[in-house]
Amino acid sequence: MRLAEELIRLSNEDLAKRMHQQFADCEQVQRRVLSEILEQAKDTEIGQKYHFSEINGVEDFTRRVPLSSWDDYEAYTERMKNGEGNILFNGQAVFFTLSSGTTSSRCKYIPDSEMSVVMRKLIGRMRQIQYFMAEPTLLGGRIMPLVSMSETETTSAGIRCGFASGLTFSQSEAKDMIAFPMSVFGIQDSMERDYQMMVAAISHRNVYVLAGNNASRMTALARMAQERRDDIIRDIAAKDPVRAEELKALETFTPATYWPDLKLGLFWLSASVGKTVEELLPYLPKTIKLMDVGYGSSEAKFNIPLKPGESSGALSTATAFYEFIPEGGGEPVMAHQTEVGKNYELVVTTWGGLYRYEMKDVVRVTGFVGNTPMIEFQYKSIEVLNMVDEKIPAAVLNDLIRQFFAEKGISIRQLQVYQNESEKRYDIYIEPVEGHLPIGAQTNQDIDHLLAHHFTGFNLFRNEMRVMNQPQVIEMPQGWQQSLYAKAAKKAGMTSGQMKLTLIAKEQQKV
Repeated sequence: MRLAEELIRLSNEDLAKRMHQQFADCEQVQRRVLSEILEQAKDTEIGQKYHFSEINGVEDFTRRVPLSSWDDYEAYTERMKNGEGNILFNGQAVFFTLSSGTTSSRCKYIPDSEMSVVMRKLIGRMRQIQYFMAEPTLLGGRIMPLVSMSETETTSAGIRCGFASGLTFSQSEAKDMIAFPMSVFGIQDSMERDYQMMVAAISHRNVYVLAGNNASRMTALARMAQERRDDIIRDIAAKDPVRAEELKALETFTPATYWPDLKLGLFWLSASVGKTVEELLPYLPKTIKLMDVGYGSSEAKFNIPLKPGESSGALSTATAFYEFIPEGGGEPVMAHQTEVGKNYELVVTTWGGLYRYEMKDVVRVTGFVGNTPMIEFQYKSIEVLNMVDEKIPAAVLNDLIRQFFAEKGISIRQLQVYQNESEKRYDIYIEPVEGHLPIGAQTNQDIDHLLAHHFTGFNLFRNEMRVMNQPQVIEMPQGWQQSLYAKAAKKAGMTSGQMKLTLIAKEQQKV
């Protein structure tokens, strides 16, 4: 029996024990998982192409099979959408996970095998075990999930397609605890859908968990509920007059007051998107625990958060095979060979037919549990500012500028950088949370010095070779972030809560 199939059959108590045993046996677990993935695919089209049946161990695998990107799979997946099987894995695809993608301008249809479904359920259970360990009193309460529809379309062969967040939640053991009926996703108008979602959720006092990726989604819903407080209470009164009277008596109308027993907030806490939690905090009870919802993508889920307040999680060694390429280049290493404090580009081999697939994600190893690395997402490796070969990670620049303004008492809601080729400068667009930025020559000069101090490449091309000009800070009006989310969500057919806004603007912004 395959490892994941063994684990999925265990009780939660036994699974928790087994999970921590495996953290102490990272190398052997990873070698077993790779062997099982290759065994099931040895007679497929790709398995025969790379002679999976002849591969003997990790070293042989990395020698025979090249690193890959989405372009290597797109033609295969088009055939799989039409119902062809035994191409990337045994049998037909049972589902296609949609991804707007940051590495491609086209929507990606990522195929799921039957084992992919098992993996998603398994890591979901492992994460839930840790959530309950962090807050044992969650039973009896409801969950407010910030997800999109799990299904949106079908292929020509009748295979279902949808988004990862909704699919993951619909397959979890917590699906019966949702604070609103899933039928709201049948409402086409997004504003009306959000309104009905909040009416249903606020009608319940016992919402214990907020669960989503991007915390700004919950912030937007909370603000909408404040604006439509009277409408919401009126609609609740039609079905539950007692609850409506409770709501009328509230001095303020926020999640902290209409859901006073909120215990746990599950959001992305890492990288630039993790900063969106700061804006949500004033709406939440001061006693709420925040825990990372887990790092993953449409391709797979990668880690298991272990404690509240930590933005990293233990690598999910039982659900995929991983390689780590040192940031800046070098030979890939296995998980147990990574080093604390170092950054790596993540490469995955999955049960969904991706082999040595370059995620274009840079992760940091923050520590180890047993000999399994704790990993935290840092930034997309393709999000690098690079007009003249200066090569500045956009996420690092983002952190520096946010800190610069924080020291002046100014919080930033949204930041994007446009590489202004004609002017040979960075245009830095910023929407403050409130008030205004100290825009002017001094601010631009201070930012210029900040970047030169922290980035050798910038200093070289700006001050020594003089082929870059001084950055320009541009204040954006209130609502700019919301408009970016709306535009990106409409393009991808997703809700804003599932979107990650890029830090590098693809075009100049209108003020």
